[in-house]
Amino acid sequence: VSSGGVSMGETDWVKDTLVALDFTIEFGRLLMKPGKPTTYATRAGEAGAFDHFFGLPGNPVSALVTSQLLLIPAIRRMQGLPVARCLHPEISMPVAPAQGKRGIALDPERPEFHRIQIRGVNNGAVTGLTAQSTGAQRSSMLRSCRGANGLAYVPQGSGMMQPWQGARVLVTGELPSPPLEGSMFRQCLHDLAAAGVVTEPPPEPPMPGKADHGADCECCKPPAESLPAPPQAQRPSMFAPLDAIPLPDFDVKVALLVASDRASAGAYDDKSGPAMAAALAEVSSKYVVVQTDVIPDEPDQIQAKIKEVADGGVADLLLTSGGTGFGPRDHTPEAVKACLEREAPGVAMALLLQGLQHTPFAVMSRPVVGTRGRTFIATLPGSPKAIKENIHALIPLLPKIVRLLRVGVCDH
Repeated sequence: VSSGGVSMGETDWVKDTLVALDFTIEFGRLLMKPGKPTTYATRAGEAGAFDHFFGLPGNPVSALVTSQLLLIPAIRRMQGLPVARCLHPEISMPVAPAQGKRGIALDPERPEFHRIQIRGVNNGAVTGLTAQSTGAQRSSMLRSCRGANGLAYVPQGSGMMQPWQGARVLVTGELPSPPLEGSMFRQCLHDLAAAGVVTEPPPEPPMPGKADHGADCECCKPPAESLPAPPQAQRPSMFAPLDAIPLPDFDVKVALLVASDRASAGAYDDKSGPAMAAALAEVSSKYVVVQTDVIPDEPDQIQAKIKEVADGGVADLLLTSGGTGFGPRDHTPEAVKACLEREAPGVAMALLLQGLQHTPFAVMSRPVVGTRGRTFIATLPGSPKAIKENIHALIPLLPKIVRLLRVGVCDH
């Protein structure tokens, strides 16, 4: 097995070297992405044996994907396993786009093996396993492999693969454990899939091993009809569709504070405040914006507004936007921190981690989160895109936080 040197560059000599060593190149290009230049060659050895050569692409993403698709099954076969157990388990399930995306773009020239995360879900709309894209899929984006435990086959075409559209999925890593109660996927999922069971179309005759689990075993039933796509209204596009998003069962009063010298002076229309309001409204009408202010990047004015909102009981939640970077006028974190009675560094870390899923520059934001009185306060960046990403991190936490601040107890 090699990595690199199999493309069409002047110094890509692997294929020429194989020919010189009396190998037969079985294939040297594949109609797929990533991994187009992957090469496989054989050479006859003694007593009818063969030498096998796999030349994988040089970039890590392509090398990882092609090793999952070609190398690992081949090695299993060389170990003497039956063909059915050499292949990755294959199932059919709806595939959701990455957070903030409307769909998965189709490539007009090649089908794609799209990196996905397969998770268990049991939220009333979906019970079982579902999958979500890991984000940008360029072969230079190594982070697209982070947490990936499956590959979804995305066909060649134009336009977009719609959210929750069904796809053939190869399970390449660990599945959620333990399986969800009531799910059609239980202990024998790998046994079924490795035996060649693909959920589309349902297999006939019944899968091997079914008798071992009993005639009525739920886990041995083919899951062809078991994953209906939930209504879009229950799945705001800004969120990972794989997680059940907790929503408040009470109105949450929200105050928005934008710190911007130019916006407050009228040099341009503020976009941060509307972005915060829209992101919350997309989640639930229970988040009610009661006050919006756009003020200069002046610490005293920022602190005065925070005290007005928190001490006056104006809002349960105060979100600020802007002034969190390293500019000479970026004072928001220091101004907010001085007003807090209790900090919440774990929530601030969640904001950073959420941002890092989209850009390495997220660490240049300096989030401060905490409480003053019964008001929960969080600083967000000034970018509308970053605002949406940060609110995504807050939403699962807000109902419990607000309830605790209001009444001192919550349901666990």
